[in-house]
Amino acid sequence: MVIVKVWSLPKETPSMLNGLRQVIVVAVMGITELRIKSEDDIVTIFPAGMVDGETDKKIVAEIKLSNGLKHEDLLHMLAERVGLVLRELYKNVRVEVIVETRNPKHSFWSSGS
Repeated sequence: MVIVKVWSLPKETPSMLNGLRQVIVVAVMGITELRIKSEDDIVTIFPAGMVDGETDKKIVAEIKLSNGLKHEDLLHMLAERVGLVLRELYKNVRVEVIVETRNPKHSFWSSGS
């Protein structure tokens, strides 16, 4: 299972969030090495009211993998794919993506300043 939380999004309608969920699902499922069988194995969460005051400056995505994947290149690929999807939709906002697994390996991607 993959859990994707996207923090500090600008205010979006439910249909826009559903569209965002779909592009995230396509990006994640495009990594065949993750062995995701169905989009039901991907949970997307867009927490409301969890804004740090910089909504117009930075979006942070937190990805958690339950399968204990250890390959650092694959973790980075996942972070980058989700980051690029968010960056494409929110061009003027800094995007950061953190990937965590059950083991101590982590990965990080940023669109820069």
